[in-house]
Amino acid sequence: MPARADSPAAARTAIVIGAGAVGVSCALQMAKRGIKVTLIDRGPVGGGTSHGNAGAVLRAASPIAEPGIWRKVPSMLLDPMGPLTVRWRHLPALAPWLIRFLRESGAERFRANSDAIWQLGDQAPDAWRRQVRGTSAEELLRPVGWLKVYETEKAFEKAAIGRAVYADKGAAIETFTKDELRQLEPNLAPIFARGALHADALFARNPRRLVEICADAARDLGVEILEAEVADVSADDQKGRATLADGRVLAADRLVLAAGAWSKDLAARLGVTLPLDTERGYHLMFETPEKSLSRPVIWEEKSFVLCPMEHGLRMTSQVELAGLKAPPDYRRIESMIPMAQKMLPSLAESGAPWDRWLGFRPSLPDARPVVGPSPRAKAALFAFGHQHYGLSLAARTGEVIADLAAGERPAIDLGALSPARWA
Repeated sequence: MPARADSPAAARTAIVIGAGAVGVSCALQMAKRGIKVTLIDRGPVGGGTSHGNAGAVLRAASPIAEPGIWRKVPSMLLDPMGPLTVRWRHLPALAPWLIRFLRESGAERFRANSDAIWQLGDQAPDAWRRQVRGTSAEELLRPVGWLKVYETEKAFEKAAIGRAVYADKGAAIETFTKDELRQLEPNLAPIFARGALHADALFARNPRRLVEICADAARDLGVEILEAEVADVSADDQKGRATLADGRVLAADRLVLAAGAWSKDLAARLGVTLPLDTERGYHLMFETPEKSLSRPVIWEEKSFVLCPMEHGLRMTSQVELAGLKAPPDYRRIESMIPMAQKMLPSLAESGAPWDRWLGFRPSLPDARPVVGPSPRAKAALFAFGHQHYGLSLAARTGEVIADLAAGERPAIDLGALSPARWA
C-alpha cells in the first residue's frame, strides 16, 4: 500500500533491540523488504523468554483480565498450587498495575482488548508459515493444535467465556468428551471429563531453535547480529540511535524496540511512559517418557502445561508477579510434579527434571501488545508487551513493523495497539 502523507520516508536502514522471537521476526521481515538491519541483544539469539515457553502458536484473542476475574484473585493467591503468585515485597510497585488490570476486566473492555489482540492473532499461524517457508524451521511447526483438559464438567462450563471469544471470531475450537479425549491422547490419565482443542494452532517443538533458524535466515539477507548491551537510545522523526555500553553509537532510519520485559526503561528514554510489568513463568524439563503426548496439553484447573518438545517433555506453569530482579523460586513448580505425574502417569518413569528455567513475559494491564510508532518520534517503532502470546504473535508483528518501516500502511488499526493509548 502507498505511504501515508504523515509517514516518514521508507527506511533504508534499521536497528532492532531484542533478539527474541519478536525482534528476530522484525529484523527478518524488514530484511526481506531490502532494509539493512542491525539486530542487538545483550544475550544470544532466542536466549530469553523465547528459550523456554510452551511452543504455542495460537490465533490469540483472549486477555487474562476476563469478566469476573476480580472474584478469583484472592483464592488464586491463597492456593499454594494456584496459578498466581505475588512476591509481597513487589506489591507496592505492582499495585498500580493490578488496579489497572482489574479495570480492564469489565465486559466492554474485555471485548475491546480481545478485538485488539485478534488483529495480530487472526493471522498468527499463517504469518509463521510465511516466515519459515523454505527453511528447516518448517518441520518444527506441527499442526497439532493446543489442547485444554478439564477434570470436571463445572470447570469446563466456567471456561465457556474463553471459548465464546474464539467462536465469535470464527476460530476452530473442538470439544471432547472423556471417551473422545482417550482416543485423542491415550496416554493421559482417564481423569478428565472434557477437553477443548484449538485445532488451528501450531506447536513449535523447539521455540529457541525456531528463533535461531529465523535469525540465520536474517543473516543470509544481510542482517548484522551484535551481542552487546544497549546503554541508551534516542530518536526523532528522521533517525533512531542506540548507544552501546562500549561507547559505540549506531544510527539508522528506524529504531525498533523489541526488548520484551526490558523495554520499559528504554521506552521511557524515548519519552514514552508505559505501565509495563513482568509475568514471570517457570519450566521444568524431563526426559521424554515412552508413553508421551502428541501435542501440548494444559490442565486448566491447575494451570500448567505438558509439552512434548523435541529435546524432552517440558512442564510450564504459573504466573509470578515479582518484577525483573527477584531471584527465581522453583519450589512452587517443583511441588506440582506429583500433579503432572497424575496427569501423565508415564512421567513418573522420567526421573527428576534435568533443567529448570525462569522467563519474563512483558505484560500491560490491557493485555494488548504495543506495536507501532512512538508518539514522540516517528523513527522509533515499538514491538513489545505481547504477554503470553509473544511466540504466537511474533511473525505477524514482524510483518506489521516491516510495513511501517517501508512507509506503508499495515492492514490493522494501529490506534488499538499504539503506545499513545497509555498517554
